[in-house]
Amino acid sequence: MAASCTPPLRTAVLGCGAIASLAHLPSLSSNPRVVLRWLVDADPERVRRLAETYGVGRVSTRLEEALDDPQVDAVLVCLPNHLHAEVSIRALEAGKHVFCEKPAATRHEDVLRMQAASLEAGRRLCIGFHNRYDDDVSTVRERIRSGTLGRILHVHCAFREHRSIPGLGGPFTTSAISGGGVLLDWGVHFLDIAFHCTGIGSIRSASGVVSGGIGRDIGRYAYLDMWAGPPVVDGRFDVEDFAAGLVRTDGPPVSFIGAWAQNVADREMHIDFLGDRAGIRLFYGGGYTLFEAEGGILTDTRIRTRKADPRRRMMDAFVEACLAGSGHRCDIGDTLAVSLAVDRLYQSAQQGKEIDLC
Repeated sequence: MAASCTPPLRTAVLGCGAIASLAHLPSLSSNPRVVLRWLVDADPERVRRLAETYGVGRVSTRLEEALDDPQVDAVLVCLPNHLHAEVSIRALEAGKHVFCEKPAATRHEDVLRMQAASLEAGRRLCIGFHNRYDDDVSTVRERIRSGTLGRILHVHCAFREHRSIPGLGGPFTTSAISGGGVLLDWGVHFLDIAFHCTGIGSIRSASGVVSGGIGRDIGRYAYLDMWAGPPVVDGRFDVEDFAAGLVRTDGPPVSFIGAWAQNVADREMHIDFLGDRAGIRLFYGGGYTLFEAEGGILTDTRIRTRKADPRRRMMDAFVEACLAGSGHRCDIGDTLAVSLAVDRLYQSAQQGKEIDLC
């Protein structure tokens, strides 16, 4: 059991890019049980501007200043992927609770080191899989657990866009920084939903293929929109923009097809849960459809809900977990199967064969 703190929770945000500035800082600043003590970012102008916006008195471009502050109870690690493991471990060893953005790390062995550091320090370590706090995801999980779908035979994930490589040539497409492409960026969210909803706890084998051909010629890459853009023409693109695979688990098998960029102008962002009694197509971030066959009649019912921001709910739950020692849906131990699956999928793609874990 992780140690609890006395309110308010004194926090430091490490890395003030898009996810921190658009999601986590607004959540923390509106929580009366939180004090924002430090903002740290490599860009001094950005961190100064955000500090003025949220009334934070301490800013720095050096992580050590916040990590060495005994008045900090918890840190948010919103840094590039390749820094997640070492910074999280350093913070845990300094006695801080840690919320780390996804992916936990770029290698499964580093995720295990992070978990070990959390257990050794007796401090909370949560990973930013916000979909676990999404109302539709929770409802689908409840329907599966209650037997509405019967036995789940298969789960299929689709996360495909026409031309949507983020920040081509920048950190997202530089393997040394990001650790991977579409599988590590989008795929971990979809696999996490599949695993969370079905209760998958371990994997038996993984078979994956990846490729990165469409974005190779950065200067001639045609696109309609680019998040994290514009392209860095003299930058790097050494990650995958396409991935597909199959994961055999202790529950249903999970297949997927994903693409940051494909030469088909269709968008697919959904997860199919295929049971022997009924099925569900969960639209990523936007409701679901329940397919049933009762009394010889086939029905499909589209369900949409008004729901709270899952990222805010996730962050509020992290605050309570640190203060009261309560559970959190994104505790590191509950996300290990996803990091192992992704690690072995990349290994399979590199070796050109299925990786057996049995």
